Amino acid sequence: MLPSDPAFTAISLLVVISLLVSSAGSAPLVEAALCNPDFTSASIGNTAHLPAQVYTPLPLQTLAAPPPTPTDYDILHHGSPSVPWTTFAGLGVNVVFSSFAWQEHDLSVPGRGLGFAFLHVYNSANADSGSIGLGWSHFYDQKLAVESPSSILIRMGDGRLDRYTPSGSTWTPPTGIFNTLTDSADGTYTLKLKDQTRYTFSWNG
Repeated sequence: MLPSDPAFTAISLLVVISLLVSSAGSAPLVEAALCNPDFTSASIGNTAHLPAQVYTPLPLQTLAAPPPTPTDYDILHHGSPSVPWTTFAGLGVNVVFSSFAWQEHDLSVPGRGLGFAFLHVYNSANADSGSIGLGWSHFYDQKLAVESPSSILIRMGDGRLDRYTPSGSTWTPPTGIFNTLTDSADGTYTLKLKDQTRYTFSWNG
């Protein structure tokens, strides 16, 4: 519909002119008037006064202290490709930690039971120099490290770090990870994934 269409001549706009606040403490009023689409005065010259509600703005809050700087563990645990709660922009850039991660699927061979799949992953936050180079890991390069009697660290195939804490005869995974870790009397550790796949680690990883 073009502006020269007669239908446009009948259109008027309601424009707010001012906000009037009474000194007597009564409710404030909004003063409004009709005008044409080109903001010239309309033929109806009267103005309207509409009741308005004024809200007190909330005070601005300031941080008592800057947010903590994420550790290497934070970045490799929360910023790896295998966690569902992280966010990657184009070309593998993590928008939370500003790290870069890239995953390539090299080879897969289906088999009865557990098939074979080889994937390699690069993460700029990974300072570990593995078997295929600094920052690189692959899905047959999982490691276990006993940090202390109350902490075990597992590096998954994509470089993700998971820290487990003791809970009776088992070890509790971090929030959001549904793997289970148990230790045996012979010093070995068994990691069972959510899909029931099991990995056994020796006492030295």
